[in-house]
Amino acid sequence: MLILMRHNLRIVAPTLLWTGILVFILVALVLLAQFSASSHFKVETAGTLAEQFIPLIAAFFSAGVLDAEMKRGAHELLRSKYRPLWHTLLYRLVVSLLLALLVGTIMLGALHWGVKRLPLGMLLLASIPSALCLALISLWTRLRLGNAFMGYMAALAVWLANLVMTTIETGLGGIVINPLLTMTSYTHRLHAEAAGALETTPFVDWWWVSKIALMVVSAIIFYSVTRRVENLVEAD
Repeated sequence: MLILMRHNLRIVAPTLLWTGILVFILVALVLLAQFSASSHFKVETAGTLAEQFIPLIAAFFSAGVLDAEMKRGAHELLRSKYRPLWHTLLYRLVVSLLLALLVGTIMLGALHWGVKRLPLGMLLLASIPSALCLALISLWTRLRLGNAFMGYMAALAVWLANLVMTTIETGLGGIVINPLLTMTSYTHRLHAEAAGALETTPFVDWWWVSKIALMVVSAIIFYSVTRRVENLVEAD
């Protein structure tokens, strides 16, 4: 298992290099902004970073995990692998997600020790379904349209749509949105807890239902991606 993980990490490393540089710059800017306004930093802010920023990083890392084969049309490499195609895809996604979670852990850890104590375990756990879903949206778009940049744009569009919905709900009139349609359900709970409104806010204690829904959507997209790769290989 570890050998396969290292093997797939070596394959996706060149693709991740430039993306990693961009992510490093983004993380540095986020930390600079949060430390500069440390007196206003709240646990809810950390929830937003976990459920919005970590998934965005995962999407950037995941869009190009099959570029080594797809970009060069070397589909025979996929065909010749001993293990099923979905194994290869899963290993690459795991590598990308672990890297995104590592970046998120470093970012939240710096805030935890430098600004305010945070529930790091819950924040990272809540970010995983959102990160997986956005990562698969990015990869699915890249395979369908043949361009990693379009994968980034699709993931960014979904991310922005979620951000707009969250802004509408929390900042512009308190419109209640179905919790299944958001990637930030745990952050909503943190906001309700901070306001002392856990008992009066609809659905807020059911934040985990949204995470289950995201995992179901991720499974459907993953299946679609594997079928797409298989069709590409068969058509080669």
